[in-house]
Amino acid sequence: MIIGTAAAGVFFLFGRMSSKKKKWAFIVGMIIYALDGLIFLLVNDVKSIAFHIFALVCIYKGFSANKKLNSLIKNEAISNENTININVTENAEMINS
Repeated sequence: MIIGTAAAGVFFLFGRMSSKKKKWAFIVGMIIYALDGLIFLLVNDVKSIAFHIFALVCIYKGFSANKKLNSLIKNEAISNENTININVTENAEMINS
């Protein structure tokens, strides 16, 4: 029971970190979850193996979406910075005219 509670706590921590857009949380979480799924391979529990595969695919999709979101945020920040620089330059030119 203690081990199960600790494992649930670890997965909860990875969930919290992944919601904060931490890539490492997705990667480490997938590795640990895949290792957990290997246990069911040893006992040939097909339903649990199928569920683990499904969950890993979903976690990977979340990881991919997180990468795209971070890229969009980064590009938006660069775009906003360029817009600010252009506006400052245009305002300076207008004042100097």
